[in-house]
Amino acid sequence: QCKKLDVFLIERAAKLIVTSNSLKCILDELEIEGGPYIWNEEERRQLMWEIDAAVAHLYGFTRDMYAHIFNEFRIQRDKDIDTNGTFITKERCLELFDKISLEVKK
Repeated sequence: QCKKLDVFLIERAAKLIVTSNSLKCILDELEIEGGPYIWNEEERRQLMWEIDAAVAHLYGFTRDMYAHIFNEFRIQRDKDIDTNGTFITKERCLELFDKISLEVKK
């Protein structure tokens, strides 16, 4: 379980970090092909949601525990609702948490 999540997290973190040729050496160290990665706000938000959901698994959170944490982040909730009409961060992170739960069980 942890090994799968380690690779999952490393790949996503690399995409967030390596956004210029000067940082490509990080990919070489990690033996990851590709990059540098284009800075795309939508993709970066998705990657951050995926990382958040995976870390929640590593901490051993249940879905209810993870959902409760989002209720404490009123600033993010308000920002999301103003921008998207819904608490998209919570919704997407919980969807990804559920998806990761299924993958980890395999």
